[in-house]
Amino acid sequence: MTSTSISATGGPLSGLLSDILTQAPSNSAIMPHATMAHLTFGLKDTDTAETGWIRVDSAAVTGGSGNADARFTFEAGGAAWRELIAGMPINRLVRQGKMVISGDARNCVQNWLLVFEIFNTVRKAR
Repeated sequence: MTSTSISATGGPLSGLLSDILTQAPSNSAIMPHATMAHLTFGLKDTDTAETGWIRVDSAAVTGGSGNADARFTFEAGGAAWRELIAGMPINRLVRQGKMVISGDARNCVQNWLLVFEIFNTVRKAR
């Protein structure tokens, strides 16, 4: 897997993106779910309007700041992004309503194991 670095703005979202893109190549749990995948999803900090994206194209995980052709977007305030960075599983944040999925939620559900493992990358690195 390869990754693309992003410029950090100091917010929790940019730190999360940087951590994911740095650690994703070493997360072997992504590979079984990434075979033949072509998925782009977005991230948005609703407190700061900072946005980012993550793309999985077969074995490559890339991402960056700003907007992309995302099928769906995870939206949350800075506190929820910090909880995710601290180790809270993304599914719990969504279930608790601290994070919402906008856009094509069905596509998110269809790719949930891949999405979960991408965010789990940060937890495994800790």
